[in-house]
Amino acid sequence: MGKEELRRGYTIYEDKDGNTVQISEDVIASIAAMSMKDIKGVYAVGTGMKNGIMEKFGWEDLAKGVTVEVLEDGVIVDVVITVNFDKKIMEVSKEVQDKIQTTIKDMTDMDVIAVNVRVAGVNEAPEA
Repeated sequence: MGKEELRRGYTIYEDKDGNTVQISEDVIASIAAMSMKDIKGVYAVGTGMKNGIMEKFGWEDLAKGVTVEVLEDGVIVDVVITVNFDKKIMEVSKEVQDKIQTTIKDMTDMDVIAVNVRVAGVNEAPEA
């Protein structure tokens, strides 16, 4: 079974006997979303209240703010976040990029070509 047979996914391992391990883009998106869980300053993932507030909706909804494209030489991750008002956007964004890249590489052994962060909002209430 080749990677084109797995809808929106990628074969990350195949041995000489034909045994494979495949991972879907949705799983990679979930890994990226969950890797942001402990980053101070990330208030939400996604572009709206219904898609993003971590505390209210839980982590299963986070991947809605993450898209993944699997290419021959690695993955490209696009993430949309809301940052807390009292945090520096560039520092939070860089931490998001580093954490996503490291976590995906560690969990899947896939190379991460790019992590693109779009800050779609600022939470007006400072983090407690």
